Amino acid sequence: MAPSEIESDQIRSVRERLNALNPRDGRGFLSAVREMSKNMKKQREELLSEVYYQQSELPTRRANLQTARQDLNELRQKVVDSIEGIEAGRQTFEAKVKKNAPDLLDRLKNLNALERALAYLCCVQRISDLSSSIGLSLVGKDWPSLLERFLSLKELIESLDHSTCENLLQFARATLEALVAQLSTELPLAVGQLLDQLHYPLDDVIDLKGSQKQLKELQALLKCIQAIHSNMSNVDSSEESSNEFSTASNVLRLLFEPMQKRFHYHFYGDRKTNDVEKPEWFFTQLVGWAQAHAQLFDVYIQPVVEEKQLLATFEMQRFLMGLAAEKMNKVVEGVSGNSVTFSHLIDETVIFEMEMHAIGYPETAPNVLEIFAGPNLLPLWLELERDSCTSSVESLLQSDDRWADRFRDASDIDEMRVPECADSFVTLLQLITERYRLLRSFEARAQFLQMQLQLLDDFRTRLVHISRNVGSPWITPFPQLMNAFWYIAHVLEEWNDLPFFVQLQGVGVKEGSGKRIQGAFESTIELYRHGWNQNCSSLIRSFVDGELKVVLDPYKREKWYSYESGNPVNVSGSLCPFLLTLRGRLGQLSAALSNESLAALMRQLIGRVGRLFIDEIITQSSFNSYGAAQIRFDVASALIPLLNSVASPSSSARISSEHDVIMAELNDKLKVLSLPVATVLLLRETLLKTPTELTADTIAELNVYTLNKEAILDLLNQRSDMSQ
Repeated sequence: MAPSEIESDQIRSVRERLNALNPRDGRGFLSAVREMSKNMKKQREELLSEVYYQQSELPTRRANLQTARQDLNELRQKVVDSIEGIEAGRQTFEAKVKKNAPDLLDRLKNLNALERALAYLCCVQRISDLSSSIGLSLVGKDWPSLLERFLSLKELIESLDHSTCENLLQFARATLEALVAQLSTELPLAVGQLLDQLHYPLDDVIDLKGSQKQLKELQALLKCIQAIHSNMSNVDSSEESSNEFSTASNVLRLLFEPMQKRFHYHFYGDRKTNDVEKPEWFFTQLVGWAQAHAQLFDVYIQPVVEEKQLLATFEMQRFLMGLAAEKMNKVVEGVSGNSVTFSHLIDETVIFEMEMHAIGYPETAPNVLEIFAGPNLLPLWLELERDSCTSSVESLLQSDDRWADRFRDASDIDEMRVPECADSFVTLLQLITERYRLLRSFEARAQFLQMQLQLLDDFRTRLVHISRNVGSPWITPFPQLMNAFWYIAHVLEEWNDLPFFVQLQGVGVKEGSGKRIQGAFESTIELYRHGWNQNCSSLIRSFVDGELKVVLDPYKREKWYSYESGNPVNVSGSLCPFLLTLRGRLGQLSAALSNESLAALMRQLIGRVGRLFIDEIITQSSFNSYGAAQIRFDVASALIPLLNSVASPSSSARISSEHDVIMAELNDKLKVLSLPVATVLLLRETLLKTPTELTADTIAELNVYTLNKEAILDLLNQRSDMSQ
């Protein structure tokens, strides 16, 4: 076997193993690929080890071959000497006979001639007998006996190849050629008769047990035909595949011809079933045949073609694909100018492909959909998909239910709170993917991906435009828009890791351009995240600056510098409007936003609320220890529990004063401001006397981690009770 053939077999084996994997299971797919890579590396190491061993043994084997060559030369010389000796003895014997008994020599020559004539007549008789018995087997439909006698005849004729009797050779070869011509005519007719008895092609799946006799006879007959073709050298040229849908087996062609004949009868010419607007008719016929004949080809035909390393069921399915492709090439010529009919043809072709793959036809094998990837049809298909999706998006965004939850009858099970328009848009993209994912052309799939990216960008632009025209972030559809941004980004992140889209990553990045190859949807995900962040910032800004700051004003105007309470036990009354407003809005957000979107928003809102307290109260007020302690109590006992009540126990949005940077800063400032007077005086004196680089231990003793020396001194200067 040539190295190129070995390499081709290895590549084919790897391709088949990859095809057997489930591309929808990303983790399992990558795990299997890693395992295959590991095994191939191990195999490579074993082969290298074998090569090194063979190379080390090469000198010894070369020496052994040289010795064997010398021995063969010596043996050859002995044989030549023996032949010469025998010939010399024969000539001596013949000379003695001729001298002493001349009449005996003539009798020996006549006897030799008679023996040759007898052998000639026996050979002719044997050829004639075998030919006659083959004819009897053909009439009696004894296919195993016919095959046995045919092979015996061929073996006999091959044994005469070195004969010098030209007449005998001419007779033998003429007999074989006539017999082959007869069998080439009669055996296919016998196959046709058996197929007629089976009502072939089958229109539906049947129980083959009721036709065991005919099926076994058909199998024996096909084996006979297969063996005869395999043993005739002039058959090889006729078994070449003419295209990617052709089979390399004459036996299978005998089974395919009735299908082709019936298909052409129904779906070509002036038949009513030949309707270009009803491609589902011939697709349904082909799928039905594939299902009805699967068991027949798998059980009875596969043993016939096993030695040719063919899969009978696959060859049958591929032939049906070829019939579909042939018909499609005729149909598309007349419908490419009609967008409705062309669209219907694509839809039916996709359905046909999916049904064929569902019954076992490999996705990597030649398919019919590839016809639409041609230079003349692909632009039409892309334009059709783009226009259809754009029109559907317009209808979605004008629908009365566009902002309703997709599972509005069971909204409690939808954690994503996806609006109807976003869910329908993602479904449109999925349908487009399902249609073009079967294309084998990388360039065609890349063009479809680019179209999807453009559709995603157009939809994002529409959502942004709608967001900017909403009067308030608290009314529909503002929260629904945030859910849409979040959900689509989430879906694209999942698609980004699918093997199908991983193969397409880097589309548009030229080799050597220096640009980083990124996921197929990575840039689009960033844009949708940016859209969500814009809406989130707008909502928080409106909420904090427009509402919370106003209701916090009474709390801000408290006389914290002259607070006379001891240890606080109740939340300040002036903070209640703020807390009520915050609780009401958080309830609205919790009811409207998805869990993940709400958690991300809360992370930003918590920081803004903490900054509001720092900027509006801490920075602009004076405090005594009691006033600062009261604020610290209000934050720890009311504000933080209220914020945490919105998030689930496992959510990353849950905070404590130690976990959020801004909240930690607020807590540290209140901790310093609420220190007793004596401690404050001592702390101030220590900080003033100690160099900045040596104050870390002093600050750490206070359990303060977000403030430096200068910040603490500034806070101490805000204490109104320093002179007491």
